[in-house]
Amino acid sequence: MKILGELFQIVDFSVTDSFENGGGTHCVASLVPLMDSPVFAAHFPGRPVVPGACIVAAVEELLCKALQQKSLHIVEIKNVKFTSLVEPKEGEPLTFKMDIDKESYKVKAVVKYSGMICSKMSVTFNRS
Repeated sequence: MKILGELFQIVDFSVTDSFENGGGTHCVASLVPLMDSPVFAAHFPGRPVVPGACIVAAVEELLCKALQQKSLHIVEIKNVKFTSLVEPKEGEPLTFKMDIDKESYKVKAVVKYSGMICSKMSVTFNRS
């Protein structure tokens, strides 16, 4: 399942390369939930919650988009924390801020919803 387009719609997306403090690439994206998604109908009917696995999958798809890669796969999840539930509301975006090491495909991501951090993670990917 593709998360972008089926669970979330991208409303803002930017990628910048930094040459300060060791460089790296930074990606910021805002995604609004598609409330008619079958994921929300199943998880949980009447009171939907964004599954944590879908947040991780969104990071993967945003990374592919940022690095213009067809596909990437998780090699290692060094750390992932879900600090609050995401009970989606129509039009209210999740904000993904990602620091990317293009050479090693390591990503540090912070995800916010309603102004609060809902997830932090450090994930390493590889090309398929």
